[in-house]
Amino acid sequence: MQRLPDGRFSAVSVLVHDRGINSPKFWVPIVFKDNWAQIAASHLKENDLVYVSGKLTCDGPPFKLADSEFANT
Repeated sequence: MQRLPDGRFSAVSVLVHDRGINSPKFWVPIVFKDNWAQIAASHLKENDLVYVSGKLTCDGPPFKLADSEFANT
């Protein structure tokens, strides 16, 4: 967890879904902000397993990617 210049808190984690040997892992970066950052930092440790359910939503990147950058993903 880190404190941002504006005084807010932020914590980052990665959710990894491993579907098996023949499928690539699916990685989802997760950013917790403010109270959720403090809760996550208090309760989540490296290699913890968590159950996730519900709808997955996201924000777009804060910048525009050029078409050539998609070729590397």
